[in-house]
Amino acid sequence: MYFDFFRDYYGTFYILIALGIMAVMLGALYAVFHLSHNSRIRTLSLVAMMATSASLWTFVLFSFAFCTLLILEYLKAPVEAINLAAQFSLVFCLIVVPMSVLFLRNRAAKILFLALLPSFDFLSHSAPAKQGNSSSIGARVSTAFAGASVKASSNPLRSKIELGVVSGHILPSSAAVDWRGRKIVAVSREVVDLLDDQELESVLAHELGHIENRDSLFKTLATALKMAFFFDPIAHLLEAAIYREREFDADEYSARATRNPSSLASALIKIYENMARSPLSKQLTFREGSAFQGGGPVSLLSVSIGTRRFLAKEPPLSLRIRRLLEIEKTLS
Repeated sequence: MYFDFFRDYYGTFYILIALGIMAVMLGALYAVFHLSHNSRIRTLSLVAMMATSASLWTFVLFSFAFCTLLILEYLKAPVEAINLAAQFSLVFCLIVVPMSVLFLRNRAAKILFLALLPSFDFLSHSAPAKQGNSSSIGARVSTAFAGASVKASSNPLRSKIELGVVSGHILPSSAAVDWRGRKIVAVSREVVDLLDDQELESVLAHELGHIENRDSLFKTLATALKMAFFFDPIAHLLEAAIYREREFDADEYSARATRNPSSLASALIKIYENMARSPLSKQLTFREGSAFQGGGPVSLLSVSIGTRRFLAKEPPLSLRIRRLLEIEKTLS
């Protein structure tokens, strides 16, 4: 009876159709991702692949569960019972996947946002800093952000962005938070001291790109899907790929807004070297992978050290530098 069930299950019309459609969708979405050169389209295809994979797992697990509940009907009429279970499972896919993503996205984002908010020292950036105050950290950050905002494309949302400086090692470098209408760009004091004015402007333009591209939405969706379907290896791979794709897009946004890709490249190298020298580098890598980047609404401009390539949420430094240099050639 054990082997008869699986033969009946995989030979049933509704099961074959559902599995076939999902397999074709995964293949088509991967083709879009592989062939497209548009970062936003590539990201959307990755999110859709995660949702399709989640739906596939939900359909298979619930169809097995419903078949168990309908065991008496199955013994009488196997095909009819499996078809009925498949129909129930398709309905549950439309309910379970969106609900689980909504619940876990809110939960993860809320926890992380509330954890980071107390560490921000907020600045006023409505006007450039006065010349006499230019040596202070706050004045430097405000002036650099004002420069990045002026050079970036016009967007009415920018006036609502709060600017902050993070004390201590809560973040390795910089962050962009976008949650429930509140938009925050923050940079660590250590990085402000590390970078020159042009490099700091490029870093803040990178974070501004995350805000304007709504990357928090993409990342929290990806993380929620991974949390809901933690047993799906595809979800882990695709979540990391989405994070990497959004970093590439933010790099390009900064490079084209400031028209100075080499400054962002230089800033990345300095940040990487500083992290590599830091005795906290191993702790920061762990926190990047689990607490911050895995949580959702925070985008970190940093370089993972010792992270496996396919699960790394930051692109390789060499690839980021190469892409920035290619952009510089097109601009010049």
